[in-house]
Amino acid sequence: MSRITDLACATRPTPRILQFGGGNFLRGFMDWKIDRMNDAGGSDWGVVILRSLGTTEGSALNRQDGLYTVLSRGLDSTGQAVSRSRRIGCVRGELSCQTDWARVLDLACHPDITVILSNTTESGIVHDPDARLADAPAASFPAKLTQLLHHRWHRLGGGAGTGWQIIACDLIDRGGDRLAEILRHHATDRHLGRDFMDWLDRKVPCYNTLVDRIVTGHPLGEMADITADIGYDDPCLVATELFDFLAIERPMDKPPLRLPLAEWDDNTMEVADIAPWKLRKVAPLMALSLAAWLVFYLGRFTGADRLPPRDEAKVLDRMAELSRLDDGRPPGRMGLVQAFLSEEMFWGKSIDKAGLRAAVAVNFARLTGPASGSGDLGAVIGMA
Repeated sequence: MSRITDLACATRPTPRILQFGGGNFLRGFMDWKIDRMNDAGGSDWGVVILRSLGTTEGSALNRQDGLYTVLSRGLDSTGQAVSRSRRIGCVRGELSCQTDWARVLDLACHPDITVILSNTTESGIVHDPDARLADAPAASFPAKLTQLLHHRWHRLGGGAGTGWQIIACDLIDRGGDRLAEILRHHATDRHLGRDFMDWLDRKVPCYNTLVDRIVTGHPLGEMADITADIGYDDPCLVATELFDFLAIERPMDKPPLRLPLAEWDDNTMEVADIAPWKLRKVAPLMALSLAAWLVFYLGRFTGADRLPPRDEAKVLDRMAELSRLDDGRPPGRMGLVQAFLSEEMFWGKSIDKAGLRAAVAVNFARLTGPASGSGDLGAVIGMA
């Protein structure tokens, strides 16, 4: 069987983006978008992935010269199954901040590097009072980024084009604003000086985003069939849903984006205010998706025996306990939904609110009631 590196590949792009995080989401969403933009617009944007933890020794992605496959799957507008594979060539490889810090510092000073992408958890965008400029490297993402920014400023000066545009693709509210605040906090803590602070304010804008795509990761149990279908072996393959949407907030006081994704991708938008787009994502569709998720994990849909949930044993056990709360009557069903939304194991904290609870309960009843076709999740398409 062929390997992905045995296949012909177009000219590889110049590294111009440092990406904090090489997980499935960024590779199946942002890097996929960048690769398609390069093809559509003839642009030259390459990505170097920076891993914050561990080493890249034996990295499967580096063994493949950064090449990998994104497999987009789902149902089209007619209900037909669709599977689209794309080889991604924009990623040039990955470096470890732990073991390759000197190389990361050198790369940060290269004039071609002009954009930073990040994707961390809410706990990742935090101020670290113990971080030091001389750490090799600092522990937290914002502290590392402060180190790289100061090193670049010191080496290149504060002239035009020396700053970075930082696109925060984190699943938290206004992550770019939060990151900018913490960078200033670190600069103040380390007494990095007014000139650097001015450069940070004027030349290093941080952009808020709304990212929307389900990236399920590497479909380990299906790889034999997938390999036969695409014609080559790829241990770095990432599976995603068909849908994707990206909104990047650029108010009037921030410079135009260097990365021209919105010019070449119908599902990427530059907007002056991201708040309406965030509301669009999390009003009624959040309640519907939560109800569908509950239906799936409880196995209350046609064909559930052929499509069991895959998760940690403690999650599946807890779901089995919650299922017993539903005695078929409205109070029992509401108790089930309330316990589901309150479970900190699932969400990190309780997300139970009266309005959300009522909306999820209504959608759960519609998905599992007689009118839905005895729990046919396909009804979700028509309801959305």
